[in-house]
Amino acid sequence: MRKVFQLIITRTEVTKSKPDPESYNVCRDLLGLEKEDCLVFEDTVNGIRSAKAALLTCYAIQSNTDEHHKLNIADQLFLDLREAQNYLIENDLI
Repeated sequence: MRKVFQLIITRTEVTKSKPDPESYNVCRDLLGLEKEDCLVFEDTVNGIRSAKAALLTCYAIQSNTDEHHKLNIADQLFLDLREAQNYLIENDLI
């Protein structure tokens, strides 16, 4: 994964786990990014809560529609990454 990602934060790099925003804040700080330049993809309630607590835009990706009612706290909800990608392109967000 190091060939694809510039930085990987795991639970060994933080002291608090999700839904605490520490992992997202550490990552953003290390990358030197502003909050408005970040987009998080999550598939769990705690992950979404963590991203939102860090004041980041968060898209939920979940193919199991039975879980969608739990994930509606995300900024957008998609069945898969391709659907999210299409949304980003169609709305000139990337």
